[in-house]
Amino acid sequence: MLKVFRGEEQDKALEEYYAKLSVLEDGINSSSLGITSNINNIGMLDIMIVITLGAYKVQEEVFGFKLLEAEKTPLLYSWVTTLIELPIVKGITPSHDKVVSFLLFLKK
Repeated sequence: MLKVFRGEEQDKALEEYYAKLSVLEDGINSSSLGITSNINNIGMLDIMIVITLGAYKVQEEVFGFKLLEAEKTPLLYSWVTTLIELPIVKGITPSHDKVVSFLLFLKK
């Protein structure tokens, strides 16, 4: 089952998570990584970003806190939101309701 942190554990886990996102944001900013907006340019890194962060809205709904914010990590946020709007990604992504149900099941 999914480990759900509460209280101080949750605060510490979120702090570590945001620090890691900040490192990723800095890496995107200092490299030549471009944000994919064309279905023909999707690479392995794009796929990993979608797998890791593509369900951020559902995760925020289920767990009750922000996982990805445009203000804190604008490049990463833009990259993720661009990727999840691509037709090929939409076509293979489970529905919002299915992911919510799955995460709620794991959370129990």
